[in-house]
Amino acid sequence: MTDTKFQDYISPENWKTLNALDGEKPDRMPFTDELAGETLETRFGRAVWTLKLVDAPTLCLYEGELPARTHRYKARAVLDDVTLVEFQRADRAEQAVTLVVDAGRSIATAVVSTCRGDTRHVSEEVLQGVLPGGDPADRHEATTELVGHRALYTSGTSVYEHVYLNSSNYTWHCVTGPEKGQAATEFCQAFKIRDRVYLFTWIERVVPCDGVVVLDWVNLRLNGRIFGWDTAAEEYNMIRVGAGVLPLNVTSYEQAFRRGVE
Repeated sequence: MTDTKFQDYISPENWKTLNALDGEKPDRMPFTDELAGETLETRFGRAVWTLKLVDAPTLCLYEGELPARTHRYKARAVLDDVTLVEFQRADRAEQAVTLVVDAGRSIATAVVSTCRGDTRHVSEEVLQGVLPGGDPADRHEATTELVGHRALYTSGTSVYEHVYLNSSNYTWHCVTGPEKGQAATEFCQAFKIRDRVYLFTWIERVVPCDGVVVLDWVNLRLNGRIFGWDTAAEEYNMIRVGAGVLPLNVTSYEQAFRRGVE
């Protein structure tokens, strides 16, 4: 007999809104001030971003010839030579930026997330850039290495299941926690940072939000943020998240085809 304890389904009209996650105590890495006082110049093709990290919470962003804007940021050293910098724009509350600063390779990848229109559903723009001294041809390449993998992510009282279906879709399922019973298949992207370490993004269809995280399957941890519009509180919110990783299994279609399935 099948155990259905963790298999209840919650229909989308009964889903929790974004701020339901704010009360969780995620298993995230501590924030760092190691970049405080640094200036990061990143070239995204012809566009140039200069970030002056004045102190631990404050950065000034210069975008080309535009006037500098001051924002409040958080940073985490997700690897010894890779730092995750996140901020919601002070001048555009509907936009958030996540920057992966890869000092080891002198490159950076930025994900710009924007809530659009009346629905406030999120769109993403991924920018590949180079730091001073870096190779303009180097980048965090898009990857399909997660395809076929299934894993559990544990954070506070929450447990989520991920199944990576193909290069652009994955399924998530909340096994337990505030979103228990919620599940969906979403658009996603994955970029390889190091061997078994990935920048992973997704855009949700029901709740107007997106997620940008670093999946570290070497140290078995996830760190990043979820950003979007809370439809109940009617406010933008950036929620920092973190989790431990438990890989479950890998599904290979090639194995099935070799057995004669067509």
